[in-house]
Amino acid sequence: MDFALWPAHPQILPGEILSSWLVRIAHSNGFQAREFAVNQLLYDREIWRRDIDHLAPQRLIALLARKTGFDGKAIESTTLRSYEGLAFERFIEYGATRWILPLGIQGRTRRLFGQQYCPLCLAADPVPYLRLRWRMAFQMVCALHGVLLSDRCPTCARALAPYRLNVIPCISWNAQTVIRFCGYCHNDLASLAVPVDAQALQVQRSLDAVIDRGYVEIGGQPIYSHLFLDGMRHLMTGLNTRQDGRVIFESQQAVDRLARMREALDLLEDWPYRLLEKCRDLPQPFRRFVRQGEVMPWWLWSILRRDVFRAQSELREDEVKSILDATEKITGHRSGAQARMLSGRNVSSNAPKDYVTEDEVDALIAHIDSRIAVASETQRLRLLRDKVIFLVARRRHLGASALAAMTVHEAARNDEYSDAFWCNACRPGDVERIVGWYLCNVRPAIAPNCRSESLFVSRSGQGMSRVAIAANLKSAVHAADMHRRLASMSCWSLKLLS
Repeated sequence: MDFALWPAHPQILPGEILSSWLVRIAHSNGFQAREFAVNQLLYDREIWRRDIDHLAPQRLIALLARKTGFDGKAIESTTLRSYEGLAFERFIEYGATRWILPLGIQGRTRRLFGQQYCPLCLAADPVPYLRLRWRMAFQMVCALHGVLLSDRCPTCARALAPYRLNVIPCISWNAQTVIRFCGYCHNDLASLAVPVDAQALQVQRSLDAVIDRGYVEIGGQPIYSHLFLDGMRHLMTGLNTRQDGRVIFESQQAVDRLARMREALDLLEDWPYRLLEKCRDLPQPFRRFVRQGEVMPWWLWSILRRDVFRAQSELREDEVKSILDATEKITGHRSGAQARMLSGRNVSSNAPKDYVTEDEVDALIAHIDSRIAVASETQRLRLLRDKVIFLVARRRHLGASALAAMTVHEAARNDEYSDAFWCNACRPGDVERIVGWYLCNVRPAIAPNCRSESLFVSRSGQGMSRVAIAANLKSAVHAADMHRRLASMSCWSLKLLS
């Protein structure tokens, strides 16, 4: 043909994939697809020996734009690259891209079943065509008709090969409906449809909504769609209980992918508690979900790291004691670092627990009182201040950062000496009274000319930092020789913040 435009240049149908449009152009102009590639696209027959929807060269896009009159961007939207930023962060031009179903092309034979279709869509279309979304692995169900997507001919069980189709008058085909038939056995692809249940349909519609919006909210936080899908892949990998190694999601049939996706989506309900409950039933849950060398999106990593990995690493108090005792016997030092080297477990030389009992609090406060009784005036004031800090932290459930942020405006002055100071502030109003007494009697004596608004100050008149507060508690614990049975500052703070 010598025309600037081809005589027939059919419209790109909604959501159509490039290969489907090329086949329809060829048939509309009276060519078989393979002949059309040679005569009109100026390609040899090798064009159908590659995944043209995945690897669509710019030369082909420009030629199609010139010969059909369509905008190049509209033609590019028919390629799999258009899912970049939605289903995956980066499109891999030469190689496998996550979530794209592979065709497994060898010669002109498709060994894999990467082109899916909905039988009822093909049957209902005035002009049957293949959709771009049917090439995506997270598409398992037709959300319009509620049937499972097929990926092979129901008669000969071979993969779809629309480029093999031709308009053969004896079979009563025409250029408008030819894609509805198998390229090998010429039987109707729309002859068999498998319905799915309402839950499966809801799974697909929820996934479609994520892609359409480009984001999803999990636990009240917006997550980009491609990061959401990355997390889903990790969840599905961790839930896979097969013993024959990792199963590639894209290599499975739609019914199997649907089952795995449904199971993973179920873990997002009541996030993250259902996931954590599932982790308690799995052996080595952190290693199952987090694979070495793979990058996990933060929305999932943060939960697994905080609530699974750290919890998994915790040891009972008697286990910690046994490891430390053995380390001390072998090395002569009760060292957490040495214990980690010998045992491979994360232990601390002060054997921390995840709770602090009232008896332990009483013992620590009593030891501070005994030190106050014999201390110099300067040291006595510092110990009184620390005792107030520890009691406020315990009763108000405040960590070191919150204590450092307290100001004098939050406390009411009270010069009345309260016996609450000696009974660990257990009654209502005791905390307010001991803080008021501290503000009137201790703080002015520690820093007479203090201009800081901080409630707890040092001798220099500066507000105490969270590091200093934590260090003082640790020092008090060690001075009382309670570091082997009383929690460290980190565990103390964790308990207070809970």
